[in-house]
Amino acid sequence: MGPVWMDMYYTWVKEQRLDPSIKLKLISPGLPGQPMYFVVPAKAANKDAAIKFIDFMSSPDVQAKYIVERNGWLPGIDPNVVLPEVSEDVKKKLFETISPDDLAKNGLQFPLAPYLEDMLRAYESN
Repeated sequence: MGPVWMDMYYTWVKEQRLDPSIKLKLISPGLPGQPMYFVVPAKAANKDAAIKFIDFMSSPDVQAKYIVERNGWLPGIDPNVVLPEVSEDVKKKLFETISPDDLAKNGLQFPLAPYLEDMLRAYESN
C-alpha cells in the first residue's frame, strides 16, 4: 500500500512496471492532495476575464475533456456532473474502484493553514 497519483498508477501499469491487478482505492478518512486553486487578485487588471476563465475551466465539459479524459485524473468538481460528459471506457477505468461517492466522502482538500503553521513552528524551532 502506498499513496500514488492516478497518472503515476496508470503510467506504471501501461509501462508494465506495476501489476494491473493492483487497484486504486481512496481510503477513509482519506488522504489530502495538494491544493489546486484559481485565484483572482483583488486589483487584477482583467478581473472579469479571469472569472470567466475560472468558470470555463471548472465547467463539467472542460473538466471531462481535459482533466478526466486527457490527463486521467479525477475531476476537481463534483464527479456526478462530470460523468455524463466522460466516455464509457474512461468511466470504467477511473471510477472502477473509486466511486463518485467515495470521492465526495474521502477526497479531502489539503489542510493548508495547519500545514503552514506546522512548517513555520518546525522551522523556527530548529
